[in-house]
Amino acid sequence: MKSVKTTISSINAQNDILNQQIENINVNISRFGKMLKDDAATQKQYDDLTGQVAVLQKQIMANNTQKASVAAELSVSESKKATLNDQIKRCYVKSPLKGTIIEKYSEAGEITAAGKPLVKIADLSIIKLKVFVSGAQLGKIKTGQTCTVRIDNGEKGFSSFTGTISYISEKAEFTPKIIQTKEERVIMVYGVKIDVINDGTLKSGMPGEALFTTGKK
Repeated sequence: MKSVKTTISSINAQNDILNQQIENINVNISRFGKMLKDDAATQKQYDDLTGQVAVLQKQIMANNTQKASVAAELSVSESKKATLNDQIKRCYVKSPLKGTIIEKYSEAGEITAAGKPLVKIADLSIIKLKVFVSGAQLGKIKTGQTCTVRIDNGEKGFSSFTGTISYISEKAEFTPKIIQTKEERVIMVYGVKIDVINDGTLKSGMPGEALFTTGKK
């Protein structure tokens, strides 16, 4: 690209010289025109000067044609450069979100393809706890309400966090199969999701429980 730009600058410099020569010859043409009226110069001398101007103008036109060809070459080079810059930009692995890698599909140094997943990323800054409440409890909770979320800490201890109810199911369902006893599985319950700000303690898939409070604890 630098070479092409140098060539364009050289053509411009040549045209500047040719235009200066034309300007100088036009001065002489004006002078010989006056002399020709006074029979102090011949028609051939006058025609020779105008002929020189025509030759120089054609040379400028030829230079401009060459300049356009070189400029087109520069345009192609700029397009190639833009393509290369885009390829360089795409060669870096960047996460679309701020999160934590919870599963890796490829390792550094392995060959991969465009569109193939490399890792699974989750935003663990807010953990969602899904719990199930009975119909009797449903009237005591609402979205936006805060509650206490507990996880096991040691054999008998708990760690408590403040959670916010973000979703309450509109339809009842049977108690999930993860409930241990058969009697409890036939109870109709409602799914509730609670958002909990994670300080790094909470992990995906970790069991927990929610404590809802109303006017009376």
